[in-house]
Amino acid sequence: MALAFAAVPAWAQSVVVPADALDAMIADADMEGRIAHVNGPRIMHLGADADMLDLGPASRLVVALSALRLAEQGLLDLDAPVKRLYPGLHDRFLFEHWPTARQLMAETGGFAVPPYIGRTTSLAPYLQRSDPPGIWPRDDAAGWALLVAILETAAGKPFGDIVRDEVLMPFGLTAADWQAGKGPQAQLAALSAKGSNRLVATLARLMTRNRDAAGGRYLSPDMFDALTIRLAWETPLTRDGRTGGLMLRHWQGRRYLTSLPGCGVTFAAFPDADLTLIFKPVTPCTRETDISGFTTMVATSFVPPTPDVTFADPLLPTRLQPVDGLFRARPDAPSPSLQARFRQVLAPTIGLHAPLEGEGYLKVDKDVRVAISSKDGWRWETGNGRVLVLDPAAPFDRFILDGKLYERVAPTADPRYALRPIAFLLPILISGAAFLRVAEHGGWRFTGGLSIATILLVGAGTLGELYLWAPALYDLDMPWLIAAARVVLFTGLLAAMGLTLMMLALLKDPAPPRNLLTRFHLLVLGLAGLATVILAGIWGLASSFSAT
Repeated sequence: MALAFAAVPAWAQSVVVPADALDAMIADADMEGRIAHVNGPRIMHLGADADMLDLGPASRLVVALSALRLAEQGLLDLDAPVKRLYPGLHDRFLFEHWPTARQLMAETGGFAVPPYIGRTTSLAPYLQRSDPPGIWPRDDAAGWALLVAILETAAGKPFGDIVRDEVLMPFGLTAADWQAGKGPQAQLAALSAKGSNRLVATLARLMTRNRDAAGGRYLSPDMFDALTIRLAWETPLTRDGRTGGLMLRHWQGRRYLTSLPGCGVTFAAFPDADLTLIFKPVTPCTRETDISGFTTMVATSFVPPTPDVTFADPLLPTRLQPVDGLFRARPDAPSPSLQARFRQVLAPTIGLHAPLEGEGYLKVDKDVRVAISSKDGWRWETGNGRVLVLDPAAPFDRFILDGKLYERVAPTADPRYALRPIAFLLPILISGAAFLRVAEHGGWRFTGGLSIATILLVGAGTLGELYLWAPALYDLDMPWLIAAARVVLFTGLLAAMGLTLMMLALLKDPAPPRNLLTRFHLLVLGLAGLATVILAGIWGLASSFSAT
């Protein structure tokens, strides 16, 4: 068959690669049982690099293709800031650094990410700066919606007409192959179940031939290269959930690729089939994963079985490095004391087959080549003679490689996450203020003041733990700031214990303060509790979905 297609749901459409592209992707013939590290379009394996293009969800690809076609016609400047491309945005949202259309297409606009996009969800509240643009990628529904609005402004016509003129017609497709949804999904774009197979197959041919239906070049080489500008696709040490692994196997006289467990997209190919990019639900990566069930399911569901082949998975459980998530390199060099504090470890996302027989090397990128020895297990040697030892039991949040400090982008990188404790402390703080205002008994008045002091100390210490830890330890190289924050925190906790004892003692007083729970106080407490729930939900969900 010329093309294989994985009939995944429309919201997770992916594409396929023709079978004749396998040789170009895996150049070395001597790859039996070896690991190919896949990171976006680049496969780092035992030999020269080979490029592929992970088209990913077809809806986002169609938006990107529309932008590139308009750019080739001079209607869109990919490197212009959005405030110039979409002037109406300036009146509502104030940015210190404006993203460009190219960064929106690369999903590095830095917008806050909504927890879920439904058909009635408004994306406007999420068009706010949470990170500088161009730093790290994430699934950015708000950025894609803004890019669609920019395309409509540049072309002077609705997005559906842009797709018809710039994507469907050049490929000889019809409007039946495309369907736009309502609400935010109209901007994110959706595929129709009727025509999705045809559209995805056509986009797969674009990947390898870059030709339209008439045989002409659909995109110039420069524009075609722009499809791979996603940051995590170009940098081996970063990852955004679309990273998987491939292993080339020969079995019963046939060659095929089996998948290593990744997050998000798993790449798999089977005998006499094309390399199929299958989007599976996002699951956490584990260091010990048995993928036999998944690969058997893929073979049974998506590849027509042949009489002489039984789909049994020959892979043993696969061990992954405990380095999971999105890392970015700091622009400044780490201090000598910081370098001494960290072990020199090479920690890209690499899957190792266990057991690994023989010796070889793994080309991580064009400058780093790691020797792998089965007798030493996790002991690697780089080309410059440096010995790297990885402890598989310890996860890494930061590591140093080639003089650069790589740090994990985690939910705590979102300042809103550090403000969450304030919402929980607000009702107690208001209660303490009420004690001071209405209490006539000296003990109750002292209790109110102690409660306020306790909350302030615990809040300040908690904020120090969440918000000052990374800057103090890794940026400023001042660990004493952390010690000071912990002193404040534990002082507040001790005060809270004293507050509890004081309250128990005062319960023996038969005359509690009058007017303690007035209607005003109850109203304020109710509003504070409502604010706590709302803020905790918003900050909690936003911080959970704005990281890796």
